[in-house]
Amino acid sequence: MTSSTKSRNTIELVLRVGQHPERTANASPHEELANANDSGKAQLAFLNRWGPLLTPPDGHDAFAHHLEFENRLSDELLEEAFRAFGGGLFSSLRNSIREAWKTDPLLLNKIQSPDGDDRKDGAWLESIPQALLEIHDAAARFGRTTWRFKGSRIEVIPDDLWVSICILFLRDHAAGRTAICANPHCSNPFFLKRRSVQKYCEAGPCVEYAQRQYALSWWRTKGKKIRQQQQARSKNKKREAR
Repeated sequence: MTSSTKSRNTIELVLRVGQHPERTANASPHEELANANDSGKAQLAFLNRWGPLLTPPDGHDAFAHHLEFENRLSDELLEEAFRAFGGGLFSSLRNSIREAWKTDPLLLNKIQSPDGDDRKDGAWLESIPQALLEIHDAAARFGRTTWRFKGSRIEVIPDDLWVSICILFLRDHAAGRTAICANPHCSNPFFLKRRSVQKYCEAGPCVEYAQRQYALSWWRTKGKKIRQQQQARSKNKKREAR
């Protein structure tokens, strides 16, 4: 007989994400990072909202220090400052999330439980995309965290925002929630599904695109045939009327 009572060893973990968790509690940094474009202004906006992706060992982030001048710089100077103070790192980590987003979630099982002889010689690694493996290891093997104990729950605070992003991505990827919008013109194609069969994100233009695609599909599969039947009946009536 299975009991619904929780084990005495069941604990609640709460992940603290970003520099202002009270402002971004309902937001998804992994989704926002994946959709960040290549402009310095857009990427600086992400860093202003969430904080630096990686914090140097000495605790000083030169790039973050320059964020306070963002509103004083022209777009051209913003791009130059971004390239000088970490734009390449930002793009690299963002691209890793994008590549991992495209992978089969079932590969996570293989990373976490390689089978039989494959475990010994590392052959199983050959089938794992590098981006997915790196993100898994950043969260599960090498990520440093601080734990705070509050009543019956534990607050987990990663040293780096990047580790938090990797954890959240892996959670949603394992649950089959990560998806890429089927609208080829979507400006933010990486999204989290609310329904298992969802193919389009919920942005207005994509909802309209989905409706047009549905209408077109209906016409191809049913509407065209119905119209042909109606035309045939109309021709028959005309013949009978002669």
